[in-house]
Amino acid sequence: GKRSCQADVWSYATTAWEILTYCEDLPYSDMTSEQVLENCGKYYHSGTSEKPRILAQPAVCPRELYRVMTKCWNKHADSRPTFKDIHLFLKRITLD
Repeated sequence: GKRSCQADVWSYATTAWEILTYCEDLPYSDMTSEQVLENCGKYYHSGTSEKPRILAQPAVCPRELYRVMTKCWNKHADSRPTFKDIHLFLKRITLD
């Protein structure tokens, strides 16, 4: 894939997932290398209606935060939130 802010948003959500799981598990550790590559390919093949598999909600992750994380993993990069959106969300939940 190309370098872009949308790709960084995807990476941000994955990093948040690792933090929330205390790095006790690797992302997609239950998949083989080939399955991980196939899953990643689903982000780039627009001709397929098959959705890529996303990471499961960590036990300590609030539902609202996980909802934002899943938006960050949207197959369509243009539909992912911006970092400004994420910042405003985090600011809002810390003030609540």
